Amino acid sequence: MQNFYVYLASKTEQENQILSRKLDVLEPEFPGLRFISLHPQGLASSVAETMAVVVINVQEWNRSEAISLVQLREAGYRGQVLVMAKANATAAVKSLQAMDGVVFLEKPFEAKDLIGIVRKMLTERAVAQRVHRRYNTNESAEVELYGRSDRFLTKVHNMSKGGAYLEFQQPTALKVGDMVRVKVELKDVNRIYTMPARVVWTSRAASVRGGIGAGVEFIGTPDVKKTILKSF
Repeated sequence: MQNFYVYLASKTEQENQILSRKLDVLEPEFPGLRFISLHPQGLASSVAETMAVVVINVQEWNRSEAISLVQLREAGYRGQVLVMAKANATAAVKSLQAMDGVVFLEKPFEAKDLIGIVRKMLTERAVAQRVHRRYNTNESAEVELYGRSDRFLTKVHNMSKGGAYLEFQQPTALKVGDMVRVKVELKDVNRIYTMPARVVWTSRAASVRGGIGAGVEFIGTPDVKKTILKSF
């Protein structure tokens, strides 16, 4: 059985325990999942697994924290790194985002964002740095597969100009790469919007209400995306 290692690097053991409890939901998908707790300053001397994921959890991203990450790379670790911090220093964050294999998750964030990013990292998929602000929502929607009559009812739990996170209570035939139409009904403004999209990932264990989860990337016009987001 393959082992999956997630190194949790927070300033306190309590914070590491909180993170491990949030990520416990991934254990059914990764039976050999192991969490290793340490301090950010101990990363370079402790991370020995080449196929691991490193999660750095700090209050603010500053020069001293950046040094820890540089030392980790200099020690030979080439795996993926997730940094969670407040984005107070714009220059420091831009420098962080420019590093290969590093994803920045701005605090505060939702547990499903953390879980989704770590899931992708564990499956050795590249995680694109988020460049769009997400809007939390709970709108009903319908997903239709292009070229087929299949339609699935879903809930949209967050949206951005780049895409959306969907959850289905029933099994679906959706798979990565499928082209779909997402029809969203916004009752507050009495409008229905339909957006072409591409499925970029799926999950058997959704992070909000269970069921099936899927991430889609919008491929429609920017004006339509902007109109939808203004309605939230």
